[in-house]
Amino acid sequence: MKLLHITNFYPPYAVGQAERQCRLVVNELAARGHFNRVLTSTYSLPNIPDRERFVGRVLRLGLRTTPGSYSPLIWAERLNRRALLDELEEVYSDVVVFWGMAGLSNSLIWEAQRSGVCVVLAVLDHWPRMRLREDPWMQWWTGSLALPQRILRRMMRALLVDRLVLAQYPVRAMTDLPTDTAFYASRALRDSIRSSGFSVGDSPIIPYCVGRDEIPGQPQRRDELRRLLWIGHLDTDRDPMTAIQAIQELRHSGQLQFTLDIFGRGEVAFEGRLHDYVRDAQLGGAVTVRHASVEEMVSLFPTYDIFLFSARYPEPFPMGILRAMAARLPVVSTLEGSCADLLSPGENCAAFRTGDPVECASKIRALAANRGLVDRIAENAYRDVLDNYSAVIVAGRIEKLLLDVVRAKSR
Repeated sequence: MKLLHITNFYPPYAVGQAERQCRLVVNELAARGHFNRVLTSTYSLPNIPDRERFVGRVLRLGLRTTPGSYSPLIWAERLNRRALLDELEEVYSDVVVFWGMAGLSNSLIWEAQRSGVCVVLAVLDHWPRMRLREDPWMQWWTGSLALPQRILRRMMRALLVDRLVLAQYPVRAMTDLPTDTAFYASRALRDSIRSSGFSVGDSPIIPYCVGRDEIPGQPQRRDELRRLLWIGHLDTDRDPMTAIQAIQELRHSGQLQFTLDIFGRGEVAFEGRLHDYVRDAQLGGAVTVRHASVEEMVSLFPTYDIFLFSARYPEPFPMGILRAMAARLPVVSTLEGSCADLLSPGENCAAFRTGDPVECASKIRALAANRGLVDRIAENAYRDVLDNYSAVIVAGRIEKLLLDVVRAKSR
């Protein structure tokens, strides 16, 4: 197949996990013999050369939280539409796959559909639900504007100029997105998109994956379970406070050997509250809150004894848990949202009630006292990764979906 991938960011520049997943899948599809082209934004990292000739860094993003002036928006629309049409004219693609779209106009999706090519949406986060807020072009035509822009929009409508512009760069209803030819990272994410009014039907669940280099070949021998790892964004949804309070509970019961390292970033005020709590609870020798890059975090997993996940919010996909499983690191977690897709309590994890540090502490204590249980759930989790979440397996499922879409269109 000839595949064109549209994404707002692409490594080495990345702001989250979705763009890294895009690159993993693109590389695996290329290894299977498919021709790939990637169109992405002009964002890149300084002093890091981009040697991937199949990547075109030409798209213009609008990342403002409120609509700006009309001129730069229409300029970006023209450039992005021209880039898409040039790609489709140069190499007639069988499928256009749209990945992260924050900051990109969804008129690109309508343009791809209008060209007659198959369109597939890779929904790895909530971007379809957030499109009104994150689509700068749609904001300008349907959102609240400052007075000068409001006057200009009213004039364009009065003179029917808007019809000419929108015929070429369309703005369509949210529910017009082709979510019936999409795949979703988890059931919780698909249900969330459905609850927002989208027609998702029986669209397949194709999860995140880990690359070959993220799956250690040999298990790490842990003679004593005492060092706990927590990774994530620092906010009330991810709830690092419950993890800290679980350590506090363990220390109150006389188990002073446990330590917790929290890696993440968040609002300054929230980080300050965490530091204040650690200080006031006299946990300074047991709990640390620090920062690390995503690349640094990936290397952390094998060096710890237990991975702790305490989120209250149903995340699209818990990538931290998946990396812990790949590293044979026993997981103690809530079962919110997509965690239920990934985890089976007693089989590949230990689970506790959301927001309950006492039960969390008891699960940690039970693992530390039962080496056989630790080995069993860690090995089961590792096998789950190999069988269901490796890049080879996940790319194979995406390949099958794309082939099915092409065959259906030809019929």
